[in-house]
Amino acid sequence: MLDKVLAIISVSFLIGFLGIVVWRVPEPDLIIVTVVVSAMVLYDFYRSDFRKKDRS
Repeated sequence: MLDKVLAIISVSFLIGFLGIVVWRVPEPDLIIVTVVVSAMVLYDFYRSDFRKKDRS
């Protein structure tokens, strides 16, 4: 349970940091890369922490 809490905190800090970077440097290419990276992080986070463990 503690690992899920720490993972949620870590992902939220990463997305918050990326949001600050995009807010301060509003370049379209940077926004696209940030959205793609955030989507990949959230997908990996879901697959590793919230998917049923009996599936492979």
